[in-house]
Amino acid sequence: QVLFRQPNLWQRFAWEITLVVLVLVIQAAIISLLLVNRARLRRAKQSLRESKSYLQTVLDTTMEGILAVTERGNIETVNVSGQKIFGCSAAELIGQNISRFIPPENGEAAGQDYLDKLCRRQPKLAGIGHEVTGRRQDGTEFPMELIVSDLMKVDHRVFKFFLRDLTARKQLEAESRRHLMELAHVNRASTLGELSGSLAHELNQPLTAIQSN
Repeated sequence: QVLFRQPNLWQRFAWEITLVVLVLVIQAAIISLLLVNRARLRRAKQSLRESKSYLQTVLDTTMEGILAVTERGNIETVNVSGQKIFGCSAAELIGQNISRFIPPENGEAAGQDYLDKLCRRQPKLAGIGHEVTGRRQDGTEFPMELIVSDLMKVDHRVFKFFLRDLTARKQLEAESRRHLMELAHVNRASTLGELSGSLAHELNQPLTAIQSN
């Protein structure tokens, strides 16, 4: 008699069990990588939100108005100071053409050439702009210092407008000039008074001598 031992479970399904274990290990590794990537992505999004919030806080607290303008001259973004300078809200500014608030000089047409000209007018020294005329929402015009820089995004070009209202500075300059003129007038009156006193003194001496003689 030849007796054969019955094969056990491992011997019967060794390849199947190995394949299932291998698949489970690969799935576990993939799930672990996905969870790690998801955690990294969540941290990156949180860091990006914090960076955007910090940048927006800096932009909103700066004294200069900052606008992002497209190639066609339409306003994309504006900070709080820019809204105060033009006297309207962000909803009223976004989408409007920049030529409405910074009208072209000498009847020039608004458009790409107008924006390029603003960029070309920039001085070589960084941080120093040129003076233009701004227009508020109610139509009143005011002096304004403007710095324009352009940058290329992935699919389009964007102009950055840095604005500073010069109304208060102009008023102070006019007040200083008025004070200087008043001071000059006072100095002239004082000089005239001293000259009159000297002339009176110089004339009194010979007149007194003549009267005495």
